[in-house]
Parts: sequence; structure tokens; C-alpha cells
Amino acid sequence: MKILKTSTLGLLLTAFIFLVSCGSSKVKYTDEDLKALRELVDGKNFEIESDWAYPLPSIGLNSLSNAGFFPPGNNANQINLIGNANYLRIEGDSVKAQLPYYGERQISSSYGSNDTGILLNGLIKDLIIDFNEKKKRYELRFQANQDVEIYQVAINIFPNRQAQMNINSTHRTNIAYRGDIKTVE
Repeated sequence: MKILKTSTLGLLLTAFIFLVSCGSSKVKYTDEDLKALRELVDGKNFEIESDWAYPLPSIGLNSLSNAGFFPPGNNANQINLIGNANYLRIEGDSVKAQLPYYGERQISSSYGSNDTGILLNGLIKDLIIDFNEKKKRYELRFQANQDVEIYQVAINIFPNRQAQMNINSTHRTNIAYRGDIKTVE
């Protein structure tokens, strides 16, 4: 009976430690961090350079991954972009972007085109900027067109100068990016 009580107590103690250690820790941002973030977003003069791409997994991408097409550390779900020149730049009411694209094109853009990435150079349409008080981040949503392709862009910007982008297209499967944000000089 004593062994049963000891093992039960040990089991409860182990479960308690496990539950406490699994608790999520909230990142605390200072007022200066939040003020700098507000100035960055309000200035509408910044650039995001992505370190990772997160394509929508598909049979085609999984086949490429299984064939060893992706370098070590990459797979059909995430691709390291460090060393790959890429950006999404917002300057006032315009957007410029040159982002590598991994995924499936649903509709061909133009005959003989060599543009395989996401290229933007135009005006922002329907810009919505919200501050999520609970998550302490800015959420930007807008539309941009390039030729006949329409992009819906959603960007989350955090006080630690990290950004997450989700890009939906009328011609391609969805893709997300994660990277660093900086002010454009």
C-alpha cells in the first residue's frame, strides 16, 4: 500500500511539473517597443526581408521533397530563404515585392514569361491597418495587382521587428513568409 501511495504521489508530482513546464510564456514588450512599432507602421515606409517561406503543401511539392529536390533542412512545408534576395517594400501607398514562389500555379500568367516568383510594383488597394491589443501586433491587409494576377496580402508585424506574411493569389496556391522588418532609408 505504501508503494502505491509513493508512486501515485510521484506520478502527480511529475504531471504537475510537466503541466507547469508546458505553459506558454508571454513575451513582454516595453512601451518603447510598442511606440517604435506604431511609428514604423504609421510611417508606411518599411521593407520585409523573409528568412522562411511556407508553401501550401501539395502532391507536387511532396513529390519534389521525396525526390530530394530540397536542400537539407528544407521540405515541402518550409523553405529557408537566407541568402536568397527577396523583399516586400511598402512606401506610402505603393508596394514593391520580389519574392521567390514555391507552389503550384493554377493559371498561366503570360506566354513565354520567365517570372516564376511574386513580383509586385504598383498601388496598394483597400489597405486595412489594425492593432491587435491582445497579441500586441499590427495586422495589415491589402490587395495588389500585377498584370492580370490579383494578390491578397496579410501581414502581421510584431514589436521585435519580425513579420509574417500570407499571400493569396488568383493564379497560384497560397504561400506564407516569415522574416525581419526594417525602415526604408
